[in-house]
Amino acid sequence: MHRDLIIQVTARYTIPFILVLGAYIMSHGKYGAGGGFQGGVVIGTAFILSVISYGYDQARRDLSRRLSDWMSLLGAAIFAVVGLATLVAGGRFLEYTILYSAEPILTNQVVIFVLEVAIGITVGGVIVTLFAEMLRGGQN
Repeated sequence: MHRDLIIQVTARYTIPFILVLGAYIMSHGKYGAGGGFQGGVVIGTAFILSVISYGYDQARRDLSRRLSDWMSLLGAAIFAVVGLATLVAGGRFLEYTILYSAEPILTNQVVIFVLEVAIGITVGGVIVTLFAEMLRGGQN
């Protein structure tokens, strides 16, 4: 299939901005519209744009299946570690008020930020994996 040079050049310069926008949406979910899920989806769309622009084979070389699986696992692991830390501290799962230190507001913001990033990493990895599997059509 013929790839259009204009689309490839536009994607090359647009993808980094999409990734930054996804990170912004992910990190500002506590303060406004957005959050981990929305930011993860935006980050996943950067991969979809790469597939549209350069083709599936080139996009898979840029982002391997192993990396997208590890992204999903890493985000879920971060989420679980925060939840387990609250259990160890004597609270319920994800009851992060138990983790308050001398600065409860700062602790609250840090924990929510970490959880939003974990969700974003997981969702981004899952979006990439789902899209790649749909393109493969179930073939091994």
